[in-house]
Amino acid sequence: MAENQSGEGTQRALAVPPGVRELVTQMVAEVFGDLDDSRAVIEQKSRELATVRDTPAFEPLQIALQSLDHFAAAVRLLKTQADFARGGELFESAAEGFNRVGEEEARDLSIGLRVYVGAVLELQRMNVGRGLELFAQVKEYLEKAGDFGQKFEILIDHMEPDSLFVSGVQALSMLDFAAGRALLERASLASERVAKTYYEEGQSERYLFEGLARFYRAYYTFVHSLQQFNQFEYDRIASEEDLAREAREARELLNKSAINTVVVQNVRNLSEVVTNLLESVAGLAAIMQTIFRSTFKPDLKALMALRQKTQAASRAASSLVGPQTATLIRFCDQLSNQINNLERLAKPNKKDFGAFSGLVACGLFLPLFLAVSWANSVFQLKLDASTILSSCLVLALIGGFGVGALKFKSLIFRSGNK
Repeated sequence: MAENQSGEGTQRALAVPPGVRELVTQMVAEVFGDLDDSRAVIEQKSRELATVRDTPAFEPLQIALQSLDHFAAAVRLLKTQADFARGGELFESAAEGFNRVGEEEARDLSIGLRVYVGAVLELQRMNVGRGLELFAQVKEYLEKAGDFGQKFEILIDHMEPDSLFVSGVQALSMLDFAAGRALLERASLASERVAKTYYEEGQSERYLFEGLARFYRAYYTFVHSLQQFNQFEYDRIASEEDLAREAREARELLNKSAINTVVVQNVRNLSEVVTNLLESVAGLAAIMQTIFRSTFKPDLKALMALRQKTQAASRAASSLVGPQTATLIRFCDQLSNQINNLERLAKPNKKDFGAFSGLVACGLFLPLFLAVSWANSVFQLKLDASTILSSCLVLALIGGFGVGALKFKSLIFRSGNK
């Protein structure tokens, strides 16, 4: 898509007479002046073209008109269908036609938009580095396109954050968190740039793009936190000071904007959803962290067997041919991380020793005391009160602490009584 970016046409350039060149330039400026109504203008110019069929002006005007038609069609495809592949082909054809008739600014604009389309396509293929490189080149071509380029530079600046966001979401759906994070961070920066470059403080559009910038970051935090939660990384989630901060800021900024299109309203609602879910995930992670550390002890042999099966699945997935290979390998990696985190999180902690054992021992003491007292009375064992109390205490400690009850041996065997 990015080939032939120098503007060199693959067909020969025409020798356009000065008077005809003025007609071509005028027609290009007229169509570019109102692209929203370009179809009507191009149809009118097509009818006028028939009147000069037998003159030297016919071929240059016909080529320019065809290029304008391809250019306008490409813009419509991007706006209505997001058909970047076909749009790129039409921009390329338009660039070649404009180059043949010497319309350099229109040519550079077509090339710039073709490069923009190429950048989006590269991002969709997860070629993040190449996509970002092409985005940087777009500015160069638009600057060379004069007034035409300035008009479309504003459009592309406004479209760039959304393109980066969609690509980032696609990367996350494929479990490529590194690419997803990079793309959503770039989307956030691009949105902040639009807010500061084109709008003043207090404008609804300024609030909108600043809110979107925070929402893009919050969305990554949301997806990444769910991944951590699914992999039992509760301690890492709980260590975050305020997981939902950017989501709340996005919600507040979007609510300040008076723009109420369906898309903007959906983002407002989504920011509300993400805010509440992040707060829920953070709270639940803290609870799960406590539960795991207190009650669960891993079966190391079982975990080892699961790890071996996961590794075998990853090796088998690497032998596949097709787009599913990378996704399956990443899934195996995530499953392996789950096993590792489960083992790590559930390891006994010295600080946790006795946290629940003491409660168990206290809970056992009373029923043991009642049972031993009843047996002593019914069976006439003639145990004195001191023996009953010490026996119940020993049994309660063993029930609560197991072998760890030996740490209380000085209490159990006090005064030399065994």
